[in-house]
Amino acid sequence: MEGRNWARARVMRGIGWLARMDTAIGLLGLCALASLLGTVVPQGLPVQDYVPAWGPLGAKLLVASGLTDVFRAWWFLAVLGVLLLSVSSCVVRNGPQIYRQWFTPKAPPPNLTRQVALPGTVGVADLRTRGWRPIVTYPDGVILWEQGPWLGRLGGRLNRVGYGLVHVGVLAVAVAGLLTGLLGWRGNLNLREGETDRTVLVWRGTTPTPIQLPFGVTNRAFTIEHFPSGMPSKYMTELTFVAKEQPNYATTVEVNHPATFGAYTFYQASFGDGGTVFSNLIGLDVKDGRSVIIPSARVYEKPVLADGTRVELLDFRPHTVESLGHDGRLGAVRDVGASLDYLVQPPAAPARQLRAFVNHPDWLGVADGQHVGGAADGQVIYRPVWLGLRLDDPTFWPVVAKLQARPEDFQALMAPLLAKIADPQARVATGLAVLRASAVLQELELTHLLLPTDFTLQRYSGLMVAHDPGAVLFWPAAGMLLLGVMLMLGRRLVRIWQVPGGAFYVTSAHGRGVAEDAVQGLLEKTEL
Repeated sequence: MEGRNWARARVMRGIGWLARMDTAIGLLGLCALASLLGTVVPQGLPVQDYVPAWGPLGAKLLVASGLTDVFRAWWFLAVLGVLLLSVSSCVVRNGPQIYRQWFTPKAPPPNLTRQVALPGTVGVADLRTRGWRPIVTYPDGVILWEQGPWLGRLGGRLNRVGYGLVHVGVLAVAVAGLLTGLLGWRGNLNLREGETDRTVLVWRGTTPTPIQLPFGVTNRAFTIEHFPSGMPSKYMTELTFVAKEQPNYATTVEVNHPATFGAYTFYQASFGDGGTVFSNLIGLDVKDGRSVIIPSARVYEKPVLADGTRVELLDFRPHTVESLGHDGRLGAVRDVGASLDYLVQPPAAPARQLRAFVNHPDWLGVADGQHVGGAADGQVIYRPVWLGLRLDDPTFWPVVAKLQARPEDFQALMAPLLAKIADPQARVATGLAVLRASAVLQELELTHLLLPTDFTLQRYSGLMVAHDPGAVLFWPAAGMLLLGVMLMLGRRLVRIWQVPGGAFYVTSAHGRGVAEDAVQGLLEKTEL
């Protein structure tokens, strides 16, 4: 029996702790802090996307702590669950009392003489002057006074309505959060222009989970605008949603302007090359200086040349921000046009990652293993190197190839070509350019170079898809919370009870402290 009483006492103490206002406020503060972290850390991305900003260890810690998916993390759902219990306890314990306070009391409160007494210096005339009116006289002779006419008295009652709305609003927000955390998700959908797909990849930690949408999504067109420097200023995707039992719905998604279809919201998150096609891709075989034509290739493909060299096309950029100048001098940072990133892997030589500039065929970008932010998975940094000769000019490259083996034959090899140049300064510049190209190839140990000329651009649009079943409940709950707070800022509910004999006692639904403040206010007004 004693054990049962002890357990009951513990349970009641726990319920009492849950029903306390400071408990609910503390839990709300934890939810607000977690929500703030959810806006600072991008949500729902693969773990490798966090490496450039946070490093490998930081990315793993973010994923392990749940900060990359805050609103579905177990600890956030636990806080919401406890908040739901806390506010529910408050509503169960205080709800009936708040409901009764809306109506005129059927009887005076017990132990009326123990309430806050109004000094005898304040009389009936003073109360009437201050806007108080007698409302009802009870059988035992007690008279209830409230402030103002009917509309004025409604203000104090609305304060209690606001108190109730705030509690119900917090309950609804907690339920919405739990629905989102347990049933919602956020994933990625990459669509090339003209492509239709319905598979969304949802990243939970380091593992992607494919989820099928109940409708198809078509990327009709992708549009991007740039600043004069070449940096993107605006990009958007024209989408069409294709559902079996509904007419097709066309809309546009851009940054900060999502689109909603059914219970799903689509955000413009990223973009990239979706497999740009190259026709007659020029390749230079450094060993003999001959041009090799690749009839057709696509970004992300890995064509193999006749000598066994594998060429992997990594990425294509229609706009490239770089500091290329003229005659080997670097210039201002600007948009230098299209570029192709590629990897050359010879059979018996180290692989080299390079960048070809379409509008500047005498420059080459060389990846030396450096990345933006220093992270191994960050964006590759390409060092611009001046070749001296244009890749699309086949005249001098065979000579450059022969100079690799016989540098002492420079004059004999160059004499027939330089004889065709009448201007002495141009002959000197051409000779220096050939020496420059030979030195670059030897220093970098290059075997093949590429130069794209004819290409058909194809991009993909990176969309973030969110399924949030709690959103339908969240916004009405937020409106309820806002209305409740506004009502609570109004006049508080205070009542004055006049007992037989003329004495007055003050009570408030907000506690004894508010009643004492009301008495102090009446005294100050009376003295004035």
